[in-house]
Amino acid sequence: MCQCSIENQTVSEFSPGVVGDDEDVARNVYSPIHINNETGEVLPTFFSDVKDKGLSVNRIEHVSAQGMREMGLIKLKTDLANGKTDRTYEGFVRAKVDNIRAVSDENGRSFCVLDTALEGNVSHADVCQSMGIRTRSENKEIRKKLYDIFSGEPQKYS
Repeated sequence: MCQCSIENQTVSEFSPGVVGDDEDVARNVYSPIHINNETGEVLPTFFSDVKDKGLSVNRIEHVSAQGMREMGLIKLKTDLANGKTDRTYEGFVRAKVDNIRAVSDENGRSFCVLDTALEGNVSHADVCQSMGIRTRSENKEIRKKLYDIFSGEPQKYS
């Protein structure tokens, strides 16, 4: 959980700048852990990291579709080497930052989008659930809104 006031600051020496409302972010998708194999759509659990450690995304303005694919395949290779042999890379889903930041409830804004650029990945950002006391069902409800923003089948690039 985070306080959204930190969105106005860069939190990394590798940062290309704060994440703007007009940007798109993308998240890589892996089967079977992130996707409903019958419908091809991402699962709601794909967004569960948002509540405690941050939902890792990449800023489209700072990475190409091919770059997203390459990052996805690198992670897949690592997962396979670590014994997670049932996984495949499915592509990525994307969303507009202003749509993510617009989600709110009686506690205020529900999500923050932070610049968390890494040395080897300046496009890295995190979507974090904002601080506020919410019941379990309220947390599920706001994560469902995040799911709706990112929903659909992953985009695939060869």
